[in-house]
Amino acid sequence: MNKVLVLLHNETNRKLLVDLIGYEYDLVYSLEVLPEKNDVDIIIVDAVTLKQHLLDIVAIKEAEKPLVLPIILLTTHSMVRFDTQEIWRYVDDLIAVPVRKSELSVRMLRLLMMRNMSVQLKRKDEALLLDQQARLKLAIKAANIGFWDIDFDSGNVWLSPEYQKFLNYGSGEHLTLSDWLNTIHPEDRYTFDQLISRSSSSELVERKLEFRIRNGQGEYQLYLHYMMIWYSNLKPTRVLGSLFDVHAQNAMEQNILAETFHDHLTGAFDSSFLGRELDRKSESIDDSLDAVIVGDMNGLMVINASLGIAYGDYIIKQAMELLRLVVEKTGMIFRGGGQFTIICRAISSEAAEALYATIVKHFDKAHEENNLFSFVFGYAMQTPGEPLHNTFATAEKRMLVHKSYDISQIRTRDIEIIMKLLFEKSERESLHSKRVSKLATFVGEAMNFDEQKLSQLRTASLLHDIGKILVEAKILNKATRLDQEEWREIVKHPYLGWKILSSIPEYKEIAKIILCHHERWDGNGYPNQIGQDNIPLESRIISVADAYDAMTNVRSYRDPVPHNDAIEEIQKNSGSQFDPEVVACFCRLLGKRRTENELE
Repeated sequence: MNKVLVLLHNETNRKLLVDLIGYEYDLVYSLEVLPEKNDVDIIIVDAVTLKQHLLDIVAIKEAEKPLVLPIILLTTHSMVRFDTQEIWRYVDDLIAVPVRKSELSVRMLRLLMMRNMSVQLKRKDEALLLDQQARLKLAIKAANIGFWDIDFDSGNVWLSPEYQKFLNYGSGEHLTLSDWLNTIHPEDRYTFDQLISRSSSSELVERKLEFRIRNGQGEYQLYLHYMMIWYSNLKPTRVLGSLFDVHAQNAMEQNILAETFHDHLTGAFDSSFLGRELDRKSESIDDSLDAVIVGDMNGLMVINASLGIAYGDYIIKQAMELLRLVVEKTGMIFRGGGQFTIICRAISSEAAEALYATIVKHFDKAHEENNLFSFVFGYAMQTPGEPLHNTFATAEKRMLVHKSYDISQIRTRDIEIIMKLLFEKSERESLHSKRVSKLATFVGEAMNFDEQKLSQLRTASLLHDIGKILVEAKILNKATRLDQEEWREIVKHPYLGWKILSSIPEYKEIAKIILCHHERWDGNGYPNQIGQDNIPLESRIISVADAYDAMTNVRSYRDPVPHNDAIEEIQKNSGSQFDPEVVACFCRLLGKRRTENELE
């Protein structure tokens, strides 16, 4: 059972949450004193608690990285005091109370799907990381890097064997601090002194500087030095540095970047390098302005779950090829999961807008050719003095706004993918759903349903078992009768199907029909034990069609029941399990036919 950390200031909302999801999730509470680590899958907070414990909540979320730990903000419009951009920096979904149980459950289910996918990706990334680390060690060894360590308090200087080899020093030669400083070219000494003596409030900082060093033969050579500088009371106390040949370093950097910071699937820079680039550009002192374009794939997790990760990777690679074609040398391309980021350096707003429009145009065209190739983009131009992190956040926010406009279409496509996944889990379910839809539609026509109502019946009967997507395949395909525990899982499927569909406005009525298709005329069905006219007529029709098809087709644990015996069984349960009017219509129509194929 998934664990949910509930941090709600309002006791009423806390009780409401318990009533809504308490039986589905393991709820834990920690309001006054947050534990250092919570073994939880999702966090639900309100605005008061988020403000009061923001640092603690963010720390918990950060500690989970690279796993996704979704945060839901439960609030009312009057309680929100955050800027919208600030909200999305910390939370993954915003739900206003009062909230319907169906809406909360579905949105939590989507966030948990994100978390579960991140667990799978982490395992994959950990394997890749081990491989990358091994390659990096080899690259450093092959680069023959020299190291030096200076202690300003003691005046001690340590030089690695590689350093001494670079500068042709004897292996036993010892340098004092003064000696080492004097090896720096006089024209570079001032720059070096200024760099390391720069006051800093940090105890440890990283610096990079090119300066010339005199070798054992009295010649100066240009080297690139990466330095870690320790400070105490705003003064440098120690410098640990590495020395590279500048020309060799340029070639080595390219190799390391390619191995360490490139996404092996697409060749784009990875998300870790995106963070470095945003930091680097944010610290830039030049006056050039950059643009950021952020695009995100719709439904990647559903595609991976239904069609396989290989197909999701195929679409990601297609997207990268398209971006590479459009962007060319205009910008750097980064990828993390289904999200791409393009950073265009020193670009005019006109050129950036034109590039953005071209990307959207090409991706829309690709979507027309393949409905699953679906991306949403957002764009932002850096303003003078603005850190690039902020520009990125603005572009990402605009992308999310565009995504919200298309959410209904995206969800409808997700339903189609889920049904495909169900049918792939069990071919029997695929054939069964199609036969039930045909039978139910035939009865609806006989009962004079108008076209709209008939279409709704046809769709509901095809999707009536969609909730079984959350039932294990081994239960769906079990060769013997289900035991008590397995049966308890199966009977959840009407409710699960309703939960999946009810958040989509155009599927609300169909969701209700699916919820009730195992209710009985006498009120002894499930899940809500309603009866007679309280059950939608469409549900009553599906109930009869479902029962007939189940009896007359092969089950792994029994042979099919003959047509006449099935009709007799349905008539026997008229007025108890089934609606008498529906039974009369069904038997009148189907009693004349021996097989469902004759309904064509």
